[in-house]
Amino acid sequence: MDVEPHTISFSDVQPETFLAELLVVLQTATSQPEISVARTSLKMLILDANKVQADAIASLVNAAGYTTVTAINALDAFTLFLKGSYIPLAIVLGQERVPDPLFLQRLLQQTLQKYHLKPPVVRLVRETTNEDVSRKPSQSLRQPSQPLLPFSPSDHPPQTGNIEQVEREKIILTGQTTGRYQLDTLLGGGLQGNVYRAYDRLREQDIAFKAMQVSTMPYFVIRVSAEDTNLFEQEYEMLVKLHHEHILVPLNTGRSYISGSSFVFKTMPYFPERSLALWLSRHGQKEFAPQEIAPIILQIAEALQCAHDNQIIYQNFKFSNFMIRNQSNDLRKLDIMLSDFSITQDGSFFSNTSDALSYVAPERWNGQVLPASDQYALAAIAYELLAGRPPFQGGSEYAMRFLHLNMQPQLLTTFRPNLLPAINHVLLRGLAKRPEDRFPTVTAFAKALQRYA
Repeated sequence: MDVEPHTISFSDVQPETFLAELLVVLQTATSQPEISVARTSLKMLILDANKVQADAIASLVNAAGYTTVTAINALDAFTLFLKGSYIPLAIVLGQERVPDPLFLQRLLQQTLQKYHLKPPVVRLVRETTNEDVSRKPSQSLRQPSQPLLPFSPSDHPPQTGNIEQVEREKIILTGQTTGRYQLDTLLGGGLQGNVYRAYDRLREQDIAFKAMQVSTMPYFVIRVSAEDTNLFEQEYEMLVKLHHEHILVPLNTGRSYISGSSFVFKTMPYFPERSLALWLSRHGQKEFAPQEIAPIILQIAEALQCAHDNQIIYQNFKFSNFMIRNQSNDLRKLDIMLSDFSITQDGSFFSNTSDALSYVAPERWNGQVLPASDQYALAAIAYELLAGRPPFQGGSEYAMRFLHLNMQPQLLTTFRPNLLPAINHVLLRGLAKRPEDRFPTVTAFAKALQRYA
């Protein structure tokens, strides 16, 4: 081959460790000024006869935002290229020797001739360990890696427990009556409780009723909430002093004993449109223009700034926690309310549900929480609304932690080439790995985004 391949070490035990070096190569390849083809056609070719290894590499690279194609040999790869299935952005060789190098050479030559591209070639070199030498032939090459849990400052890592067991233990309260509340319809819920549409006989109106079963409370709540303390009452006391139009303060809180179990609850106004997650699902649009998202990003930022000015950090980012107070088919006209603030402010709060991991700032994975952590999360929300996908996508908590801590998100203009390049700079600053490299305040981030909308 005329191309000198890059060499990157690869380990069966921790295959994720090679990803940082590989993504540097991919980012360099993506920035080639000669690229004139549609970027959706560019894919990283994985050339490896070991399908399990090839699929593992593809999964990691796909999670970082790149598209891959796999082939067991160079002939198959060249055939796919001739069929127009892909244009190689880069080529990864998962084996020591390519059995048919002629076809690999022809692939590189035709890519240069047709598209004026020089895809880098990366050779993965397997690391040899003492375990590899002593392993018996019948033993599996791949050992399961230990799950990475966030470190709490008080040396007590959050315990997620057995999710399936918690779900089995949860009691559904539909049709129950507690005090002045008649619980009618289950609207949704998760590990931290269920939300019902209920009728408040005192107010004579429908309200949203969120109940948390004490026996299924997550660890980070139990640490700060004794048996005789209502965590929702703590939330109310924390928020009632803020008086901000985009912060949802509970109407009422209490404790009840239903169906043999103890519950704490809070009531909130019932909004027919419910959450931004449901609104986005109903409207089906995945990508929005900057001028469409700027108003709601500013609303959220101003609510967060009010909280930050009172030493409160939100932390609980997901689209289902952004409530919609009005009805509109225009994203710009939605009136957003922030709900479900974290009552713990020491870094121990950690929601490991799949709809929350996309917005967890790097420092939060290590048990540190700052106002800048909320800015990072809001920047990730803005990125997702503009790109139609979050900055990072991974199939596990481990993968998401690795991506947030080590990887740079792809430029937004990779997906939306018609957008102003300045928006790249605003989002990448908001998503900076180090808190001190982000904007000085969350409203400064939102106003910078609005400036280029």
